Amino acid sequence: MSMQALKETKSCFDQEMLLRGKDLPLDEFDVLIKQHRSEVEAIQYNHAKEKDRQKKSVQDKVNNIALPTFKIRSVYTKEICD
Repeated sequence: MSMQALKETKSCFDQEMLLRGKDLPLDEFDVLIKQHRSEVEAIQYNHAKEKDRQKKSVQDKVNNIALPTFKIRSVYTKEICD
């Protein structure tokens, strides 16, 4: 999801630059660049948090798996009768 959001943000920014890039005053251009960078950083931060959350969830599940216990019975056991 966040990778899709990152692509959409980049696409939107690229489109804005194609449409208005040459006509933008430098101060407006700087504002758009700063806005784009902060949006990308927010998406990357959220992506990293979600990835960490999923890793922790999987690790918790792995740690809590109840492993089956087996009783080992020796095939070689002989009963000795007196």
